[in-house]
Parts: sequence; structure tokens; C-alpha cells
Amino acid sequence: MKFTIYVHSQKVFQETIMPKSEPDFQKYEINSVKSAIKVIEFLATGDILGPRSLQDISSAVGINKNGVYRILCTLIVSHWAEKTDYGFRLSVDGLIKHLVYAQNYLTRLSDQYGLKLKAPMPHSRA
Repeated sequence: MKFTIYVHSQKVFQETIMPKSEPDFQKYEINSVKSAIKVIEFLATGDILGPRSLQDISSAVGINKNGVYRILCTLIVSHWAEKTDYGFRLSVDGLIKHLVYAQNYLTRLSDQYGLKLKAPMPHSRA
């Protein structure tokens, strides 16, 4: 698999990653975790601040409404999602968590490979 990083449409790093002989990870999957990831990914697409109805989420991810509701309740308790008068959406806390995780990953990657990021990271005062 080829891994490429672009910054402002310029290729700054490329590496080919060869898969190691690992066990078949699919046989260790946890279905409830896969389902929760589907819901998070759906909420993170399109208008991420726009609430989605339970029916819309259920139809999009292929999980019955009861299952989706239970996942959403777990995400709400964990501050990854929130319920509005019009439906469900990712919470601001959840969005910030995504950004912080991505920022930390990119920082470690740039440090590891000596890359210089052209855009200042959100926490910098540049």
C-alpha cells in the first residue's frame, strides 16, 4: 500500500507500506464497535453540524433503529454525539477530539520523518 502526504497540493512524503503477515483481523472484529464506527462516520459526513434523524442514520448505516439509538446513547454519554430538537449530530467535544487526535498524529508523523508543516497547527500562535 502506498502512503502519501500532501500539503497544499504538494507531495511532501511518500512511503510504501508492505503488509506484515498478521493474523486475519476480520475474525477478531467486534460487531458493536464496527456499528458504532459506522454511525460516527455517517455523522461526520456531509453537513456535520446538521442533525440527522434516527431513521436517516439507521437507513444509511444499515442498522435497525433500536441498535442505532443504543449506539447514539453511548456516544452521547461519552460526549461524542448530542441530541438536538431536530435529531442527532457529532458534539463539539467529539469534533474537537477528532481534530486533536489528527493534530497529534500529524505532529508525530512530521517529527518522525522530518517533515515541515506549512500550515500552523491550531494551538500555535503563529
